[in-house]
Amino acid sequence: MGVVFLGMLLLLTLDAYLSVRRDISLFENTMRRNGLLFGRTVREAVQDAWRRDGMQAALAFVRRVGRQPDHMRIRWVRLDAPPGDPQAPRVPPQKRISATKGQPFSVRWENGGKSGLLVTYVPLAVPGAPSCALEVSQSLSGLYAYIRTRVLRSVFLVLLLAAFSGVMLWVFGRRVLGRPLDALVAKTRRIGAGDFSGPLHFHGHNELATLAEATNEMCRQLARTRDELRGETEARIQAIEQLRHSDRLATLGRLSSGIAHELGTPLNVVSGRARMIASGTLSTEEMQESARIIDDQARRMTALIRQLLDFARRRPPNKTCVDLKRLAEQVLQVLDTEATRKKVRLVFQPARDNPKVRVDAFQIQQVLTNLVVNAIQASSEGGAVDVRVKPQTPPSKGGPSEVRRYMTLQVEDQGGGISPEDLKNIFEPFFTTKKAGHGTGLGLSIAQGIVEEHGGWIGVDSQPGQGTCFTVWLPVEETPCTEAS
Repeated sequence: MGVVFLGMLLLLTLDAYLSVRRDISLFENTMRRNGLLFGRTVREAVQDAWRRDGMQAALAFVRRVGRQPDHMRIRWVRLDAPPGDPQAPRVPPQKRISATKGQPFSVRWENGGKSGLLVTYVPLAVPGAPSCALEVSQSLSGLYAYIRTRVLRSVFLVLLLAAFSGVMLWVFGRRVLGRPLDALVAKTRRIGAGDFSGPLHFHGHNELATLAEATNEMCRQLARTRDELRGETEARIQAIEQLRHSDRLATLGRLSSGIAHELGTPLNVVSGRARMIASGTLSTEEMQESARIIDDQARRMTALIRQLLDFARRRPPNKTCVDLKRLAEQVLQVLDTEATRKKVRLVFQPARDNPKVRVDAFQIQQVLTNLVVNAIQASSEGGAVDVRVKPQTPPSKGGPSEVRRYMTLQVEDQGGGISPEDLKNIFEPFFTTKKAGHGTGLGLSIAQGIVEEHGGWIGVDSQPGQGTCFTVWLPVEETPCTEAS
């Protein structure tokens, strides 16, 4: 709106300026023609008087004409007279070059006065006086007065038109454009915030009404698309959670035989001690000792069963501050029986500096369990699986401002490694190198999805015949968090 107003003001000002310049040029050209016409008329009379009555009669005639009370003054001058001579021209020699060539001409002469002069020189063709001329002087005060009046009038008209145009533009812009545009801006901001309610209704059939209707239709389509995406997202989340739970159960099934062996030993101890107490041959101290042993073994079995239930139970995502060292110890405790059955050693190397990370403990537990189980299965008898927890800084692709701290979980085995062809596909769903019935091919894919949802990634370093190392990168928040009790 302001640009339109300024544009109109500039156009009005330019038009007034050009109009004043045109009028000034016309006024000055009229004065030049009048001075030239007057000089030529007097010249004919002077030349006739010179030829008829001589030089003195011609000079007397010029003096008589010059004394007339008129806006024009005329005098006899000699173009070659030096400055200060009574018959010297008003205008300096450098300003009257054309007069020396016998041609009439006019020139503006300010001479430091308040009002300048328009001086016209008309050369005389008289015998014996080749450098004589008539000097016709016209005051420019009328021209200056006209300029002042014209300029004031133009300024007044420009200001009046500008004020009128400004009022009309404000009224038109506010009522016809301003309010609808404000409504459109407010609607756009609500759309940006995800609020598609409150349709626009503009009267008329202009461009703004068309734009409002198009905006309403866009909001309706966005609302439908949002609802569809919400439904699809919820279905996808449910499917992912079902896959994750299935992977947990599959891992749990692979551990069942080892768990059964782990529970068998304390059950045998409990059964034997119970029979000894039932025999009635034990002393009071021996009965108390047997009861204590039974209680210890029951606690051991209860703790193991609780760990298995926690691992198998479906839980909603819940990110809290987690100590990865403690989480890794819990996972290795559950998998120790499986490793013992496979005659593989689990070696845990905790970090000295162990900042806590905000993650879903059960999801990261599932990731680590999957990696350790895979490492145990890939190891040969007598081998070892190294599990390390340590902070690291990954190579940054950006500048120093993009460098972040990460906590890593590393699982390294001493198995046969992964071929380069298989290494490119290990994170694809349902891809597996295990025998039929020994794996679903979902474990690594689900693990990668869990880690990416936590803002990290899984790195793999493997060479055929030299083992494999999986590294889980989890970002550490800038603000330290406190582990939930």
